[in-house]
Amino acid sequence: MSDSMKTPLTVAKLKAFCTLNDLPTSGKKAELIQRLLDSGMSKSELKIEGAEVVIDEEQGEVVESETSETSEADEEPESFSLEDESTISGPESESPKGEKTEDSKAKKVNESEESDRISLDIDDEILNPVVIDEDIVEDDEILEAEIFDAEIVDSPAEEIKPVENKIQKETPPTLVDILKEPKSIAVLCAILILGGGGYWFFSQSLNPMSVESLNYGDEMRYVITSGAFLATDEFIEPVIDYFDFEEEVCRLELEFSGIGSNSITQGTSSDLASQSSANKAKLLGAVPARGSYGGEWLTIESVTNYELSNLLAKIHEVSGADSSICSSSFVTANGNADLTLTSWTELTDRATIATHADWDLDLREQVQGVVHSYGAGGILGDLDILGPSVSMITQPIELKELFGNDFIDNDASGSKNGWNWRVLGTDTISGTKMWKIVATQSDLEQYCLGSATLNLWIEPNNPWPTQQVVDVSISGANADRQGCSASTQFLGDRVLPEGELKLSHTFTSTSLTRGSQSLDYGANYDNRPRGNELGPTDDDKLDWTANSSHARDNGDLRQFTLEDAVACIDNLGGNASGARSALQDDGYVYRSTQTENDGVTVWNVSWIDRGDSSGWVLFNQTGEASQENCTYTTKGPHDDTSDWNREGVPEMVEFAYIEDQLTASGKYPGLYGEKGIFTQSGEYHDNVRVGHLIVTPTSAVNELISNFIDTGTGASTMDISREWTDGPYEHRTDVLIELNDGRVLGWNYFRTIP
Repeated sequence: MSDSMKTPLTVAKLKAFCTLNDLPTSGKKAELIQRLLDSGMSKSELKIEGAEVVIDEEQGEVVESETSETSEADEEPESFSLEDESTISGPESESPKGEKTEDSKAKKVNESEESDRISLDIDDEILNPVVIDEDIVEDDEILEAEIFDAEIVDSPAEEIKPVENKIQKETPPTLVDILKEPKSIAVLCAILILGGGGYWFFSQSLNPMSVESLNYGDEMRYVITSGAFLATDEFIEPVIDYFDFEEEVCRLELEFSGIGSNSITQGTSSDLASQSSANKAKLLGAVPARGSYGGEWLTIESVTNYELSNLLAKIHEVSGADSSICSSSFVTANGNADLTLTSWTELTDRATIATHADWDLDLREQVQGVVHSYGAGGILGDLDILGPSVSMITQPIELKELFGNDFIDNDASGSKNGWNWRVLGTDTISGTKMWKIVATQSDLEQYCLGSATLNLWIEPNNPWPTQQVVDVSISGANADRQGCSASTQFLGDRVLPEGELKLSHTFTSTSLTRGSQSLDYGANYDNRPRGNELGPTDDDKLDWTANSSHARDNGDLRQFTLEDAVACIDNLGGNASGARSALQDDGYVYRSTQTENDGVTVWNVSWIDRGDSSGWVLFNQTGEASQENCTYTTKGPHDDTSDWNREGVPEMVEFAYIEDQLTASGKYPGLYGEKGIFTQSGEYHDNVRVGHLIVTPTSAVNELISNFIDTGTGASTMDISREWTDGPYEHRTDVLIELNDGRVLGWNYFRTIP
């Protein structure tokens, strides 16, 4: 036997303190008190009073000393009263004579408030009787713990044993089971009032719930069934670019099934080497990751794996003399695919730092690849129509991302991250009752680009859906948009290729493993990068349009720069008269590429003049700009181009600034080595192509798209590519960087295995 001090805090609050201090939450009240004291919490923080309590080591309980009147009352059996149906509180102790008085009732109410016990009120709608004292609720996780954990009721007189969650029971609970739940009295009253039908209602229905938060170490495995993918016309191009198809494919259908898993990485103390010892215990589980500017952040790492063992492709080719008809006949190919998708979410602001995909596809031929992205927006930038949707349709969603802290109950609805959701009711899967919810992608519908629907089945204690059915249809530029406004019709035609894209599949959970430590979103940590420490300064960004015909290069990693190329154009004579005339008369270079091969730099320079005429010129350079060192190859006009628009050209950093950032130690390790664009010593590999592109919106685009985004200035990018062969293998690596603010957008690598 040992002594302890008395505290009015409930078990739920003590467990909350344990969670905040990264301590285990298991055990009796005495163990929680001692654990918190040992961790350094003071007696005043635990509201420990002078009254003494005795800890029974054998039973692991705190046996609190009470007044003689209370002790006598505790010896009496609990009783329930239906005299007042509007307000029913917890079990009341009787006076020594066994008679209740108004004073004793008031006294018990005060005692209940002082001890943070649960009081339950039943209003006129008796079917929704549960009201939990908000002083007990610290957050959503504690609220759920109070609904499903019987230790929430802190009774010094009688231990109430944990009750199995009703959704997990194979048979309806007995009356004794119901009485052991925290809402026992309210449920009992409803049963007595409603009769047998009321009992069936409560025993067969689900409790309202808030969705579960993720823990470090969580993992759910699932099967993937009824998978179907369809791409037609221009939607096919990004897919078949990885294959050496001799035919012109106009329609691609895929059927697939397999297994998959979602998991949250449990980081170790070695991942927190940059953190102080005081922070390590609190941050344990997080891992470091590099962002688009190369800065190191502390993140939560999530991993999704797919193993598609059954993959069937139906390939349609064009037919007809003018190759304008898509044949109804097709050839088939069987194969398999593996994909591992890793994403890093920053701990404090919960922003996606990066995503990384490793994939292996064996269909006709085997192709392997890597895609690393920093979540860059597409042509519409901040509009980000498909951004939040992609992760939600390609993997089981994180429920907190969709529902936040909203409560799931009959007829509940809400909106988050571009998705509108609504509770349809309950459904049974494998003998377990679950909430059924439908979610639709509002942005796709609003901008008349298609539709995306998620049907979800969720249950307590699972941070992902137990089952998720996905149905997505993207309407291309040739779609019927008769019901759309003029602006959304134009928007759809502008941002989407011709054709259609459809995806449907079902995820069904097969196992769930929960970690013990909650993700600590919002936590601060040492050495967190600051905004003014990342990216270029105002002095690094240049407005070159005032006195130059091209962006600034000034790089020293390549043999020749863009400045050398423009000087070469002046030495090409009449072969480049259009380009030379444009650049001398307020025109400018909006696209260039250069490739070095055996001491020769091959240039392809695109230009535009004040009259909106544009073209390109191809030439070689072997030395300082001169007629001998600059050799003309060919030239041609551009059919489609942007308007001449010097005012729309954004401020840009020099190419030299980008190359300095890419080669800075440790910032972008994925760009080095055998698969990268740089050698380990920081030099370009052979046959690397370096280019840049400047896009300024036309007046027509400005007029319509300015309703959605700021079109005051255009965009500029730098692209670096490398292609090479290694025996029978063909390799390619591409990197894309934004010149406006110097951030890397992402890179990809793939290898073809014959």
